[in-house]
Amino acid sequence: MTASPPPSAVGVARPRMLSRLAHPYRLSLASLLVFLVGVPTIFLTRLVFQATRPEYFATTIPTISKSSAFAPASDVFLIGMLVVAPCIVISWWLVFRLSRERARALSAGTRQRRFYLGFAAAAAGLGVLAGLSLASLAIITLETNDPAHIVLSYAFFVSQLAAYLADTCGALLLNRALAAERGDAAKHGLGGKPALCLFVTLLGFFFLFLFLARDQGVFQNEMLAQGLYVLSEYVLATLCFAYAALYFPELRGHFRASFDASIARPGGFASARTLDSATTPSNGRRG
Repeated sequence: MTASPPPSAVGVARPRMLSRLAHPYRLSLASLLVFLVGVPTIFLTRLVFQATRPEYFATTIPTISKSSAFAPASDVFLIGMLVVAPCIVISWWLVFRLSRERARALSAGTRQRRFYLGFAAAAAGLGVLAGLSLASLAIITLETNDPAHIVLSYAFFVSQLAAYLADTCGALLLNRALAAERGDAAKHGLGGKPALCLFVTLLGFFFLFLFLARDQGVFQNEMLAQGLYVLSEYVLATLCFAYAALYFPELRGHFRASFDASIARPGGFASARTLDSATTPSNGRRG
């Protein structure tokens, strides 16, 4: 017979296993899933909508909101966005943790450190708001409640853009402070994010201009105006999802050390081997 593992061993191993699964190193995958799930979802939603409701494409170019308004396209959009939304929340929580640990490199009590943490908190709060707005607009479609869906759509785009601006300003402040205090010329937390943030900001203003101008007779060709509006909407959505993916290598690399340390400690992955050995009789043979 196979001996049962001691209850104490099982009780200790389960929390440790859960803590490994919920470790920031593992959760950092969420930042990549924002892009890998979000972008295919909006395009797949459009393809399903075009296949099932082709009449809407005869006279206009449907927006993302219109494409996700009717089943079965709305079901595709809902499932995808309900995966992406929590991934956005998790990503910004991890970015905030990363920012707090980076802040330790700055002198305690300095204005630069307080401002940096303020930008980090603002970015995380706005990022969480974006995730909640995305989940809400996926549930409340354009056909369910037109005004509420429009408000939630702009809440998502505006909060995401504001989060990028706060995050980028914080990263620039951190690098400037480290260069002044320690002569550190490394580019912490930058990468391609400032350039992407600038482009998304400019595109956001262009998108707003199109939203206001397309119904005001600014464009003589209404189909052209609608086409530009929808194109900018899809590009803007894609770039919003892409920002989180840019953080994936940083989050993965930063939290890798603590994850490896948790494995090396007694009770890390070794605890699984210990638990397995507890099921083996003392003669070394299994029953």
